[in-house]
Amino acid sequence: MTATISQRLGLACTIAFTLLAGAADAALTHGQSAPPAPGTFVWVGDHRLHVHCMGQGSPTVIFDSGLGGTSLDWSLIQPKVAEHTRACTYDRAGYGWSDRGPSPRHSRRIVAELEQLLGYSSIGGPYVLVGHSFGGLNVQLFAKRNPERVAGLVLVDSSHERQFEAFDEAGLPSVAPRGNSFMLRNYNNVPSNMPSAVRPLAQKFAYASDTVVSIHSELANMRRSAQQLAADAPLPDIPMAVVIHDPSPYLASPRSATMALLWKRLQTDLAKQTSHSRLIVSQSSDHYVQFADPATVTEAIVDVLGQARGIDVACQVAAPEPFTC
Repeated sequence: MTATISQRLGLACTIAFTLLAGAADAALTHGQSAPPAPGTFVWVGDHRLHVHCMGQGSPTVIFDSGLGGTSLDWSLIQPKVAEHTRACTYDRAGYGWSDRGPSPRHSRRIVAELEQLLGYSSIGGPYVLVGHSFGGLNVQLFAKRNPERVAGLVLVDSSHERQFEAFDEAGLPSVAPRGNSFMLRNYNNVPSNMPSAVRPLAQKFAYASDTVVSIHSELANMRRSAQQLAADAPLPDIPMAVVIHDPSPYLASPRSATMALLWKRLQTDLAKQTSHSRLIVSQSSDHYVQFADPATVTEAIVDVLGQARGIDVACQVAAPEPFTC
């Protein structure tokens, strides 16, 4: 096997992120040498967020990417989901086409900005939220804070609110620092299985100075984000699918097996957070399940979407102010 479990789990366990020597100093700012944004921009405070929607229908599916990821991370999934309903990807502040936002970058701030993005745009609820890795923390917190607006969740190899304590107890390495000092290791953060059509642009965004600053802040506040999720209310009892990578290839090595089994235990716990949940194990062992096994992720979203359409959500229209009907 060419990669260890810690290399494959990316953000969720130990991040595979590229900061080549000197890349930050020579980095581009967002918007330079990039094609025009495919979507639109919405002002959120003093900065703009980029959002790109396809399709028609309700509930609207909203995607959030992992650490360092952009709306391009859903390039294989969004068009397929858009055949069934309205599907919207967005770039968190500092990523993709979005402007850099205020610091610190933790889940509570990120969720507040997403609330404003949806409230000030024409993207009305209810929503089915899809989150990969760190994005899973964000969408869970959004659902806890806006239960009347969320009709379903799909977590794709998602971070868990208790994962850092679990890693510490097991003596495993954790990406989230205990203090303000840490190192970003020299791995390639653009997934190797990302489609060639979007990979060059994703790599360009990865080296942008705004991306470097945003990742640094999100990473420094990772434990804080998990604590924010743990301190909030329970998840609303809504349909949920938890899609995870296949851990079996990692069981041959004792150390990798420890992490793989812990990760599966955490994911199994996520799938118990609502009475309408199920755990789906992908045939791929890659943390970026949305690229390695897009059919399974798409099927999970469409299944939750179908269940969500049977739920009576009182407030279903776009409003002029955030989350008022």
